[in-house]
Amino acid sequence: MKQFLLGLIAGIVFLVVAFLPPVVAAAEQNENAHFGEHLLILLAGLLFGYATQILIRSQVILRLELTALANAITVLGLLLFVASMIPDLDALADATMAIHVLQHLVILVSGGLIGLGLFGHSTGLEPTSAARSH
Repeated sequence: MKQFLLGLIAGIVFLVVAFLPPVVAAAEQNENAHFGEHLLILLAGLLFGYATQILIRSQVILRLELTALANAITVLGLLLFVASMIPDLDALADATMAIHVLQHLVILVSGGLIGLGLFGHSTGLEPTSAARSH
């Protein structure tokens, strides 16, 4: 549970930093800073995915062999991230606030999927010893 809370808190910190006024102002002025803001959002999502994986793993009683599913989740997250960074979509996001917010949401979700898939793959979503004792 401690790892879940650390992942959740770290994800929140990255998300808060990404939307601090100086970061947002820099992102509006400079494309590199804008991409850096997107990376912060992606990392926040990745940490949320890590925390979710820990929560899922602690609730699973039987060992789950989910390597293929974990790979699919990771690939889906990567595809979503790449799709969110298509130059035409990025230009549209710069012109329309609603699309910009949607782009940031897609980046956050893609990071979550990448984190869930990668960390689920690395652990095989094996339950903790506490879950086995039930």
